[in-house]
Amino acid sequence: MKKVNVSVEKLPRFSGKWVAIKNERIIAFGESLEDISEFVVGTKKHPPKAGAFRVPEKRKGPYIFSSPR
Repeated sequence: MKKVNVSVEKLPRFSGKWVAIKNERIIAFGESLEDISEFVVGTKKHPPKAGAFRVPEKRKGPYIFSSPR
C-alpha cells in the first residue's frame, strides 16, 4: 500500500465528504462515493485515476475501509 501525505489542514472543509486523491492532492470531492466515481473506478484497460476516502465528520473518529483483493 502506498502512503498518501495530504495536509490535514485542508481536510476540515471536506468534513463528511468523499474525496479523491491523486499525487498527494485532492482532485475531486462529493457527498457520495458515486459523485467521484469517475476518478476512482477503473476498468481492465484503464486503472483508477485516484484513490478515495471519506473525511470524518467533526468530532467523529476515523473511518476504516477495506476491500477484497
